[in-house]
Amino acid sequence: APVARALLNRTLLVADLPAARRAFDRLKGGFQIVTLSGEIVRSGGAITGGETQSAREGSSVLAREREWRELPARIKAAETQIAALQADIAANADRRAQLEEARSELERRKTRLAQQIGDARQELQQGRTALSALQNEIDWRKDLQAAAEAEIAANRRRQEEAQQAIERFQTQQETADREAAQLGEQVAALADENLRSALNEAQNRVNLLQQKQRGQRELLQSLSHALNQTRAQLESRTARVASLAEERDALLSRLDEQRQEHATLLERIETFTRRIEPAEATLRELETEQETAEAEENRQHALLRRLEEEHNHRSLELARCQDGIDSLHRQIEDDFGLVQVELSEDQIGQPVLPLESLVTQLSTVAELPEDIEEDIRHLRVRIRRLGNINPDAPREYAELEERYTFLTGQMADLEQAAADLKTVIAELDKIMEEAFLKTFTAVAREFQSYFRILFGGGEAQLLLTDPDNVTESGVEIVARPPGKRPQSLELLSGGERSLTAQALIFALLKTSPTPYCVFDEVDAMLDEANVDRFRQALVELSRDIQFIIITHNRKTIEIADTIYGISMGNDAVSRVVSLKLEDVPENAFQTE
Repeated sequence: APVARALLNRTLLVADLPAARRAFDRLKGGFQIVTLSGEIVRSGGAITGGETQSAREGSSVLAREREWRELPARIKAAETQIAALQADIAANADRRAQLEEARSELERRKTRLAQQIGDARQELQQGRTALSALQNEIDWRKDLQAAAEAEIAANRRRQEEAQQAIERFQTQQETADREAAQLGEQVAALADENLRSALNEAQNRVNLLQQKQRGQRELLQSLSHALNQTRAQLESRTARVASLAEERDALLSRLDEQRQEHATLLERIETFTRRIEPAEATLRELETEQETAEAEENRQHALLRRLEEEHNHRSLELARCQDGIDSLHRQIEDDFGLVQVELSEDQIGQPVLPLESLVTQLSTVAELPEDIEEDIRHLRVRIRRLGNINPDAPREYAELEERYTFLTGQMADLEQAAADLKTVIAELDKIMEEAFLKTFTAVAREFQSYFRILFGGGEAQLLLTDPDNVTESGVEIVARPPGKRPQSLELLSGGERSLTAQALIFALLKTSPTPYCVFDEVDAMLDEANVDRFRQALVELSRDIQFIIITHNRKTIEIADTIYGISMGNDAVSRVVSLKLEDVPENAFQTE
């Protein structure tokens, strides 16, 4: 099995060509399919080789001559049958087009009728909705009319009550007037001695009566005003009742019209329904005819595909036979050179030029010897063993030898250059290591000094994480502020980390000074005592380095030689304001 898999690899063996076609659709990638009769189907779709049933039976080209002669007639018959089928298909297509057109017309008619029915139903629904709305409005108007009539009756009752109250007040006023007259007569009849007391008493009674009379008049005026308002409301309600009655009559007339339109729409729907039933029956008949025509068309198409497949198969067999003949001609020419071969009437080929001295005339052989194939195979094996003779082999060898010598020299030069580069890299690594250790030692010493200055005591160290490999080692900072144990930089507070970082920066600047240095808010997290120590270290380094500091700390600003401030005016434009402290008089900022 392993030997078979190794030999076959991506080759699939099948029984015949139909099986190869079925397997071809399921295989992916590069492959080839070989049938038992010798056909080779490659992954690109090409089919080569193989032999027909007649070749297997006769085992010679002569046995296939009769089949080759029959193939043109069979192909013509198949083409005639295909033409007839195509004519039938064209006739069926015409019939189908007519049926499709009739069906389309019926569909359009059906669509129009359905649209008309839909419009009528929509109008009917709108009429029903409007009818319902009118009925609701009529009920609402009736309720309003009943409420208005009830309110009119209540206003009439209130008017009658007010009229009765006015009559009572008038009666009371007449009574008061008579009492006042009687009092006047009594005053006149009294004697002088009792005149004053009786007059006072009568005056009091008159005043009381006058006050009562004024109250009664005010009440009478209010009742009159209320009576007028009630009369106005009564007139308004009466007009409203009349208008509601008119609107009710109009709504009732509209309701009658809507009912008539509803009946008309129902009649139109029944008419459309009677008209659409015959159209639907005709449409069903046409659909049945169309289904029958489609079934016939599918059958004709299937027959046409089968005949086309047979035609293609015959054409493929004819091409394969022609390829076999051409292959035999090439084999004969390879073996004998130019030969003259007799062609049959159905065979196609180019005749050889009549060159008697170069063309070999093969004799006609009615039957081949039995062992001729074995002899041919042995002779071909011997020819292959001889191999090909290359007359340009010495020249090619000289060129290859020259190229080999050149490439060998180039390789030696490259190896020498690589060795020199490795030596230079080793020397650079050694110099870099020495320079790094020297700088690291100086920076570590200065770092300890500046750490004590900034913290006012304590200890700090710079350590290598990998002392054995200096060029790839990292640097670790171990700090011990006063009163604390040694710990890593990450464990310090914000101010302590800021001072430690400043001590390291000052140590780097002390070891390798630069022309100038820029600090941005480095003193933001420092208290006043730490700022004083930071100022002291900064003043010492400023003798050799020019510092540009961005800060808001007042004490840091005090040690500056020049101050720059940014201000924004009313025009929203930033302006730079500069001040040299050495040019400012000492008493400029003194106040009395």
